[in-house]
Amino acid sequence: MDPESLRSELSSSIPPAPTVPTTPSITISLTLSTTSPPFTSSTPPQLTTALHLHNSTSPLTIRVRGTSLVRPLHCTVLIDAATGEVRNPKSASGQFRGHSLRFCRANKDGFLTLYPGKPHSVTCSFRSEGARPGVTPQDALRKAARGVSLETLNAAMNNDPNAMELMVDASRTSMGPFGMDGCVVGRDYVLRVKEKMSVGWWRYGELEELLSLSEEMVREREAGWEREGSQVGRGEKREGLASEGARLVVGVEEGKGEVTFRAVD
Repeated sequence: MDPESLRSELSSSIPPAPTVPTTPSITISLTLSTTSPPFTSSTPPQLTTALHLHNSTSPLTIRVRGTSLVRPLHCTVLIDAATGEVRNPKSASGQFRGHSLRFCRANKDGFLTLYPGKPHSVTCSFRSEGARPGVTPQDALRKAARGVSLETLNAAMNNDPNAMELMVDASRTSMGPFGMDGCVVGRDYVLRVKEKMSVGWWRYGELEELLSLSEEMVREREAGWEREGSQVGRGEKREGLASEGARLVVGVEEGKGEVTFRAVD
């Protein structure tokens, strides 16, 4: 046998290398509608964040409830370029308490399907109603509400329920600055994606497809209990699909993780 034929025969007899499964990855990007967001324009500046799916040719459903991933003002930090002072554009205190994380149709709104090559974008206003340079609109109301007697609050409610609601809401310490509230005109700021965000639950497939599969699994499990006359499992939570794998760390889309802007009047 000539050398070329021998090499060909040997090559055909070698089994192909096993395919190493790839783990999907997710990155996040942000954009601001203007690099000079104004306090006084009729149209407030818009902040947009987008989730990007990588290393996957199939849709990927993730749990977003209990995370900041689809809340632009929660998944970014605002940095004063001159002083380095860092703050969240909006406080996330208490936003995610009391939510069930179980995968089922009742919690459908807490899950999201990402598609390859199709970023999922969320846009919100980067300026609150009534914002003005160097002051958050809540400051005056918060100060006014502290130390006010119950009788005074009741009188305010009787005279103007809307004002009362605003005053009580503003007095809550969990409220934080919103977007560009508190920014100083003429000063530069850096808006940056937060670090160490992650996804705890994920599975390949579209949301509706996975919900149907999960419901079928629960029905089969319950039918098995009925056939066996077993009391085991009765009263337990009807758990659906578990996560496909370990927690996914959310990275930053290359070159799109921060924007610099200057606040203007």
